[in-house]
Amino acid sequence: MRKIVESLTEELEEFLKAYGAEALHELVIYRSVGHFLISSALSGFMCCAVLVRWQWLAGAFGFVIGMFLPVIILYLSNERDNDMILKDLKWLYETISVQLQAGLSIQQALLESEELIKNKRLKGALHKLAECLVNGENMARSLDDFENRFRNHYVSSFCLILRQMQDSGYAVKLLEDIRLQIEEMERMQLHKKKEALEMQLQVFQMLLFIGVLVLVMYGCILAAIQNINYL
Repeated sequence: MRKIVESLTEELEEFLKAYGAEALHELVIYRSVGHFLISSALSGFMCCAVLVRWQWLAGAFGFVIGMFLPVIILYLSNERDNDMILKDLKWLYETISVQLQAGLSIQQALLESEELIKNKRLKGALHKLAECLVNGENMARSLDDFENRFRNHYVSSFCLILRQMQDSGYAVKLLEDIRLQIEEMERMQLHKKKEALEMQLQVFQMLLFIGVLVLVMYGCILAAIQNINYL
């Protein structure tokens, strides 16, 4: 039983780490596994207490929703971070590529590139990675720890490239290829946002038209009723 609890605790720790709980330490919920579990239970009970007044089934549903509310917040925070990280990685790939071609080591390139990163979560993880490499720690283990702090395809690709740094020319080529992929991804995201805005505009125009139509019909009906009463 103890081993099962320890295993579940480790898995939960890895989950919180991968989805950026460390970047949300200002919130008590994500400071540790214990805080996370207690906060989830309290959130569930609060939602249950609010909804159970209408029906016990609604209370049970509210408890489940409340229990998963901290997880939902973490997922949304991770999605927001990934959007920001995508922009930072494009500059990171380009900068490291230039620095490697100039003859700098990967440790020096990472330290120099750290100042360009805006996302707090990526900046902190990159700083820790650079420190580990400068201190002579095992590169494979340091990269594993860095990669496990994210659920991001491009971060994984970045780590894969760094693992192949024996051939710097090959690494530079990979960095350039990934940078181009990120630029294409950004263009796709902008296109999707444009389509979403156009869809929202069309919906707004349709609602406005329906509203005007309802008002006209209401006015016609009201006028007809007044004419009937007059007759």
